[in-house]
Amino acid sequence: MIEWSRIDELRNMVGDRRFGDITRLFFHEIETELAGLRNGMVDGTLRQHLHSLKGGAASLGFQELSKRCEAAELAASQNQLEDADLKVITQTYQKSRVIFEQGLQQRLSA
Repeated sequence: MIEWSRIDELRNMVGDRRFGDITRLFFHEIETELAGLRNGMVDGTLRQHLHSLKGGAASLGFQELSKRCEAAELAASQNQLEDADLKVITQTYQKSRVIFEQGLQQRLSA
């Protein structure tokens, strides 16, 4: 679900303090994009939100979320995306975030 090698690489590259700033910004942006998914189904920006989510998730090692967004982006391009797909994306993010926060805490205390 989480690509820890990507997270460790980024953390080592920018340092713990800057990494904390990056993760706070990441979570803010991801939650903004998640909120935009519902509006995107109405105003036609759904694929843009999914694409942003996919890239943001991949950049911080949230691989499962990135894969789900990629699949949803493809389904949306074929007009085959359903509300259930968006719920799974939201649930995957929530699960990934918990795993990330717990794993990061363990790494910082080690």
